[in-house]
Amino acid sequence: MKLFERLGRRVYLTREGKAVLEHAKNIGDRFRAPKQYQRPQGNSSWTAFSGMQQGAQRDPGALAVAQFKAQYPKIEISIKTGRSHEVERWVVENEVDLGVIEGDPAAALLTKEPWYTDELVLVVSPRSHLLRKRRLFVKEIIEEPFLIQSPGIRPTFIERVLAEKGMFIKNRVTVGSREAVKTAVAAGCGVSIMPKSLIDTEQRAGVLKARKIHDLDVRYPVNLIYRRDKHLSQSVLAFAELLKKQTMKSNVLPFVRSGRKEKPRLVS
Repeated sequence: MKLFERLGRRVYLTREGKAVLEHAKNIGDRFRAPKQYQRPQGNSSWTAFSGMQQGAQRDPGALAVAQFKAQYPKIEISIKTGRSHEVERWVVENEVDLGVIEGDPAAALLTKEPWYTDELVLVVSPRSHLLRKRRLFVKEIIEEPFLIQSPGIRPTFIERVLAEKGMFIKNRVTVGSREAVKTAVAAGCGVSIMPKSLIDTEQRAGVLKARKIHDLDVRYPVNLIYRRDKHLSQSVLAFAELLKKQTMKSNVLPFVRSGRKEKPRLVS
């Protein structure tokens, strides 16, 4: 097992390295106080770690967290949510092991693993006049009050897609989060374009409606990212595999590979 990893100019202990360090401390304690040393009861951290029963990881993927905790109840999971550029920074700075972002990462030292794609749809209130139209086109949609999540250091995915088509949102209404966008659309304050899976709950509740956009055949790409020079622990790899399985069961489409098989590394 790999005990150390070098990320940039710094050296870090891997998860396995931390487990070995704990055992080294126990050995030291045993030699310093042999009469008072007691063997730990139950599974040791090393045995448990190798068997995926103990340890910690820091990665996102709310869809799979409940199932993962049920399967590995002793593993601690810490989830941070943010915009894609924030997630990239967390991965680069080794604050998290695994990131989930839309589109490609900007940092050269990050490796992406395609996870799934989703359909982009028009999201409107159930009372919207656009629901009466048989076909909807981007040109008429961007004339409406258009609700959009405030971008970070770069435009949102939908803005980039529209810019590639030579189109720009004319009546922008910027709010702080995706949840705020959905709330405002439901209240009749405007329209938005989102991945279909993100409004599944609201659609079933009748709060929002989704319509296909006739001339917008673009898939929303979601990627897993990690540092190419980082050692990924068994817990991270197991969680990544569970993410992939969750994708297969959901209504989004997994990426399909062609050509030769890649060497297993995350979810390849």
